[in-house]
Amino acid sequence: NEPISWEYTVTNIGNVALSGISVTDSDGGVTPVAVLGNGHVTNIGDSNDNNMLDAGEIWKFSATGTSVAGPYSNTGTASGSFTDDANHTRTATATDDSGYTGADPHITLDKKTNGVDHGLNIFQGQPVTWTYDVKNDGNVALAHVVVTDDNGTAGTAG
Repeated sequence: NEPISWEYTVTNIGNVALSGISVTDSDGGVTPVAVLGNGHVTNIGDSNDNNMLDAGEIWKFSATGTSVAGPYSNTGTASGSFTDDANHTRTATATDDSGYTGADPHITLDKKTNGVDHGLNIFQGQPVTWTYDVKNDGNVALAHVVVTDDNGTAGTAG
């Protein structure tokens, strides 16, 4: 497992400023936080530091976690609201999915002597055949797999 990070970009394409901007993630273990500007207490994208997502502003949020093996997906949700002069409030919401496949490479090797794993008695001078069963039991393709025997006999997987 490796560290992973997500970046959430929230853009106000409307014509009014939005307040109470929040970003959540469908994965309960992922907690987006605002990216703050140097010395600021507001989002790095809040160009006038009014804590409102003004029309045309782009705010940044980020989250970190640990990758998992296999397919993974999650959904980020951003929301904010506007209250008009008649005290009517409307909430704007947007979602976006992301995902990846966590690589988990793994290989196994099973060496047999004349078809047997261990305990075989063979008379001196009798033919011996070694077989090598190589298996990719990970979730990604492997390249350049080479089998080397401690007697110095090498072969390349087909």
